[in-house]
Amino acid sequence: MVLSVLTYNASSGSDTAASGAGPSTAITGSSATNGAGNIVNLDGTPDLSGVAVNDIIWVNVSGVNINLSRITAVDDGADTVTTEDLTVLGGGVTWAIGGKRKTLENNTSKMDWEDSKAGWRFVFEAGTYSITKDIDPGVGDDTNGPVEFVSSDPGVVLPIFDITTNIRIFNLTVACNIIIDGIKGTRSSGGWPGSVLVRLAVSGNVLQLRR
Repeated sequence: MVLSVLTYNASSGSDTAASGAGPSTAITGSSATNGAGNIVNLDGTPDLSGVAVNDIIWVNVSGVNINLSRITAVDDGADTVTTEDLTVLGGGVTWAIGGKRKTLENNTSKMDWEDSKAGWRFVFEAGTYSITKDIDPGVGDDTNGPVEFVSSDPGVVLPIFDITTNIRIFNLTVACNIIIDGIKGTRSSGGWPGSVLVRLAVSGNVLQLRR
């Protein structure tokens, strides 16, 4: 089961003005604040008519807080979205819904996959994506779906995950379900000779490799 689909483009995407899932042209603002519970108030009277449940909102919150969160309800008239888990936004932060993201690693102080949930699909268009830290989502299950890292056109488009440090591109350290489809791993510099694309560090992982 796929809940949310986040799209990436290494050339034209943005890490600071797109969430990857939502309207094709991102809706953005400079001051998102919390309402009651997980409700997020959006500034600038944005047009939310093209925003749907399971789209993703990105917020510019540094530290250990969440940056990417699934939208569970939309109120266009009130200019709010209810999110899965955004509760601490401080005095107001920049935000975006929709568009295409550029990298997995320039999301404020966190990697995009660190916010992922079961049923999220990360879709990569053609290009090279630099990876400097083991990708270890730690989520995905039989009930809510795996976490997927896939090409926008498997079998035709091969997005490249390139490493320049001593890492494994995917290093699964806790039990999770993950799908990797049409991703090419390369080592342009650094890394170990013979570096591996995927390492399963614990029992209980379910991995599907497709090509």
